[in-house]
Amino acid sequence: MASEHVAKIEWRRGNREHSYPQYSRTHRVEYGGGVAHEMSAAAAYLGDAALPNPEELLVAALASCHMLTFLALCARKGIVVDAYDDDARGTLERRPGEKTRVTRVVLRPRITFGGATPDHAMLASLHRQAHDGCFIASSVTTEVVVESR
Repeated sequence: MASEHVAKIEWRRGNREHSYPQYSRTHRVEYGGGVAHEMSAAAAYLGDAALPNPEELLVAALASCHMLTFLALCARKGIVVDAYDDDARGTLERRPGEKTRVTRVVLRPRITFGGATPDHAMLASLHRQAHDGCFIASSVTTEVVVESR
């Protein structure tokens, strides 16, 4: 089962000088379904802090994929989930001898169940299975940690 996923990136210099501190980091992303938004580099890299940056999108992709896989597992097992919130955090760092990269993402899901709440062991098992089944987590070398709240 192969599928293709599309993201179109558009950037224009405009009337700004194209030197390192001057060029705009703001660009537009359009996805295959037609939804589009602006994004930028992180503020530390002279981007617009009000816009999402690639590092945040990576964290969001990991959190979203984990959640969607978790919800699918619960639905298949008859476990009713009423709400799922996550306060995911990613760490960008440069370790000795390595390139700068997102080294760790911590997912902090808070889940409200509609019926019986799974015990701690079942919840941990569901999160392990969700991590193992997450396409995005399987695609990156970033450490992904789940801290249920």
